[in-house]
Amino acid sequence: MVKKVRAKFYPGLLERAHKGTLFLSEIGGMDNETQLRLLSALESSSFLRVGGSEAVRVDVRVVASTRIAMDEEIKAGRFRQDLYYLLNEVTLNIPPLREHSEDVPGLLSFYVDYFVNQDKLAFRKFSMAAQNFFTQLQLAWQCAGIKKPGATSDDSGRRRRNRIR
Repeated sequence: MVKKVRAKFYPGLLERAHKGTLFLSEIGGMDNETQLRLLSALESSSFLRVGGSEAVRVDVRVVASTRIAMDEEIKAGRFRQDLYYLLNEVTLNIPPLREHSEDVPGLLSFYVDYFVNQDKLAFRKFSMAAQNFFTQLQLAWQCAGIKKPGATSDDSGRRRRNRIR
């Protein structure tokens, strides 16, 4: 007599996104094995759970983002061309804030209002001097070619990713 034990399973990202949208951030850094598995799951609308024997059907929209030039990644063989064309139905190029610093005052105002309302704080406002400071700081970074804290260029990110592999 074979005793069947019900194993506890944890649904993965694809399974949790079923009938919804899955957001994949920085797909340019995805390793080859993950690219292949994602491609297979998206093409067949199904996947096998780890240790499973039955296909799990999924209906999911995918939104993907990256800061890396994907055409260069494809040419260099670091990203699968077939996966790229499957994901690349609509491309939105969003320029970094450093290229349109005139938006800083409006963004400051929006987020102050948002957090004042969300956290039930007393009304607050950035002074014009503070707004000018952020705008000038942005311009100084841009003119000096200084990277902001936590920011990486495409090349340094690529080198870091290659060291991790």
